[in-house]
Parts: sequence; structure tokens; C-alpha cells
Amino acid sequence: MWGLTLGAGIVTTALITLALGSNPVGWTTVGILASAYIGSNLADWAYQTNKFGLKDKIDWVGHKIDDGMEAVGKSTEAAIDSVKNTVGDAAKSIGKHINPMKWAW
Repeated sequence: MWGLTLGAGIVTTALITLALGSNPVGWTTVGILASAYIGSNLADWAYQTNKFGLKDKIDWVGHKIDDGMEAVGKSTEAAIDSVKNTVGDAAKSIGKHINPMKWAW
């Protein structure tokens, strides 16, 4: 079963390579894919080896984004609690406004 899967993968790769390599549009596509692959590997290498302090800087930015999201979450929770308290107080005092003389109904 494993050999069949490997064989199908090889045949599919060969057909795609043949199709892309047969015309200028395919050459462009292959060039773009190769550039993206090489760029991705270079960026990963630079991050992993901390070249030019890249890893430290990226991690710092990530932590700042996390801190900002946490602050937004806390302020949102505070705003929701404030609205809950205001609505709760209004609901409790609505009887005073409907029946200011405290008449028995």
C-alpha cells in the first residue's frame, strides 16, 4: 500500500512538473513557488539562529500584541460589568418611578 501511494505521488509530481515546465506561464509559476520556498526557509533560518536579533524582536512584538489583547479584554469586561450594574440598578428602582406615592395596588 505504501509503495502504491509513493508511486502515485511520484507520477503526480512528474505530471505537474511537466505541465508547468511546458510553457512560460508555468515557468513563472515555478519561479514564484521556488522564490516563496527559498524565502520561507531563509526567514525560518534567520529566526531559529536569531540572526540580527530577529527572534528577540519578533518575540517582543508578539508579547506586546498579547499584552494589548489582554488589556482590551479586561476593559471590555469592565464595560460589560458597568452596564450590568447600571441596568440592574435601573431595574431595581423602576418601581419607585412607577409608584412614587407607594400606593397599594
